[in-house]
Amino acid sequence: MVDTHCHLDMLPQEDLIESVKGLDVLLTIGCDKEEIKKAVEIGNSYENVFVAVGYHPYDVSDINDNDLQDLENLIKSNEKIVAVGECGLDFYRDKTPKDKQEYFFRKQIEIAKRLKKPIIIHSRSAERDTERILSEYLPLEASGIMHCFGGDERLLDFSLEA
Repeated sequence: MVDTHCHLDMLPQEDLIESVKGLDVLLTIGCDKEEIKKAVEIGNSYENVFVAVGYHPYDVSDINDNDLQDLENLIKSNEKIVAVGECGLDFYRDKTPKDKQEYFFRKQIEIAKRLKKPIIIHSRSAERDTERILSEYLPLEASGIMHCFGGDERLLDFSLEA
């Protein structure tokens, strides 16, 4: 059994150990500075845990281009990091300015393309914008996962073809 999206850093140690033992492969996600550090630690500690790192749309207010360079360097230096994300757009709560979300979404897509890594996309109340931005980067070097998918059939078809 494979869990393609979990946040193991949120579990108490005893639950973490049980979760890791109960599955063949897990992909733990780090989507802010602190979670990224914890996710990498966990991935490096367990043979069957792999890691995705990126910045969630709600957390891009706290980062800059230097953080993205650090992210890319981290991905390059650690074999357990197998994907970029969770990144994308979330206009549901207006927590982060749209232009900032779009900028950092683009930058993370570029990292994924350069490093030939899959991308984990968070898209909520932003379907057309997600499709528009992704279409500018096709073809992707590796596939990915649409996470927090709230889109319609059109975005589903687009995602499957991308």
